[in-house]
Amino acid sequence: MIAAESIVGSIATEQDNKYTTLKPCPFCGAYRAYLVEDERLAKKGYDFPKWYIRCLSCGVRTPTARVDEVVKIWNRRTNGNII
Repeated sequence: MIAAESIVGSIATEQDNKYTTLKPCPFCGAYRAYLVEDERLAKKGYDFPKWYIRCLSCGVRTPTARVDEVVKIWNRRTNGNII
């Protein structure tokens, strides 16, 4: 139902082709995060962003957005710092 691509370490963002390192899960500290495309939205033909990042250890996930946006959301911490 949902396809996932492992993003252990770093991923390439679609907009600038640069690699971005993910921080560990902001809730459990695990390094088990995956970039996920919600295929239910893709099959319905929606043209808006369908990506989120999910932690396989605790299950927390970002809201659905563009790839570069979900990386910023995932890497944001309470002090406001972004990688």
